[in-house]
Amino acid sequence: MNNEFLDSELEKPTPQYKGYARFWERFGAAFIDGIILFVAGQLILGAFGINFIDMYQSAARGEDPVDIFGTHYYTASILSIAFDWFYFAQQESSDQQATLGKRVVGLIVTDLNGERLSFQQASVRFVMKQIISFVSLLSSFLSPSIVSTLSFLALMGYLIQPFTAKKQAFHDLVAKTLVYRK
Repeated sequence: MNNEFLDSELEKPTPQYKGYARFWERFGAAFIDGIILFVAGQLILGAFGINFIDMYQSAARGEDPVDIFGTHYYTASILSIAFDWFYFAQQESSDQQATLGKRVVGLIVTDLNGERLSFQQASVRFVMKQIISFVSLLSSFLSPSIVSTLSFLALMGYLIQPFTAKKQAFHDLVAKTLVYRK
């Protein structure tokens, strides 16, 4: 049997999809999801008496949000992160196989076999996408040069997507997922 033929067959997307998602399609979906999650996060913060303008102004003055808002800030932040995780993991492992943003753009997330993700696999994918956020949280504990380097490396995890054979970003490679155009 010809191995070259088998290798070329492995590179083809699953037949029911138009192809792998392009960088700008994924960016558009992430932008839409970001708006949805921003609004949800503001509602969660608002439930604890914290509003965006006060947070922005205190950050501009260099004030610690905990000094201004107390431990409610931690509680609201944890709930907001939990909501984000559930939003992604639940929707990407659902029958729709996509978040609201991905559905608008016409994308779908699968495992390497073109099958629906498990909740666990979708959770791993979410956690790996959050590396940039986790690096920024470390900024008060690490030197700026280390944070800059880590942030650059985390950003590269997204920027490699157009250059991989199956258009996978770092979080897709780790979670063993693919993003297709429907």
